[in-house]
Amino acid sequence: PIISIAGISPDEITNRNPSPVISILEPNLESSRLTLNTEPFMSGTTITAEGDYNLHILARDLAGNEAEASVSFTIDKTPPQVNISGIQDGEIVSDTVSPIIQVTDRHLAQVAITLNDQPYTSGTPITEDGSYMLKVVAQDKATNNTTVTVSFKIIRVRVERFLSNRPRVLVFAGFEGPGSGLSTSQRAFLRDLLDRKIRPDIEALRGKDLIGNERHQRTGSRGNERGVQVQLTAGLSNG
Repeated sequence: PIISIAGISPDEITNRNPSPVISILEPNLESSRLTLNTEPFMSGTTITAEGDYNLHILARDLAGNEAEASVSFTIDKTPPQVNISGIQDGEIVSDTVSPIIQVTDRHLAQVAITLNDQPYTSGTPITEDGSYMLKVVAQDKATNNTTVTVSFKIIRVRVERFLSNRPRVLVFAGFEGPGSGLSTSQRAFLRDLLDRKIRPDIEALRGKDLIGNERHQRTGSRGNERGVQVQLTAGLSNG
């Protein structure tokens, strides 16, 4: 007997619901047996459940001649899982970030990672101030796709000096740009300092990078360097 199988290919990994059709060419066919994972199977039946399968056919003619054919395949409807750690979507940070990207899938085919549309390697430190979009696109061998994007900003606000007059005023520098003032995101960023009721230890913070916010005013009317005065109303230690 001559056995042919249509509707599925050997070792195929698919996310569709195949309906294998078995044809047996034999004018003197005596018997045939079709099994799917050792269970009886009827030609043309649609298979919908995810899993690994083996379709086996045994045919015998009246003269006792036998023929066998089998095909193994996989139904995979689950897209890759993408996990990004080290940064959260919408987060604003004041220090270097090193996002870690983990992609898991039984049949992973390819992963593309970009940072602002440029290739990025998981774990690489991102040090420069600016707005970023980290994008991960993963595809498995069944063509299931997952796309995850994380947008974040790095804004460094450095404590330059402390003024001793009361109420105390901290002078932050780091917002620079020819003739530019504070952007909306920088103003929002500075507001977080008081909103979070941060109570800094001056000596501990001297020369450190801070996350700042609120009650700001631009200082320095000319040149490229701009500062921001933030009046802290409570919690300052002596120094």
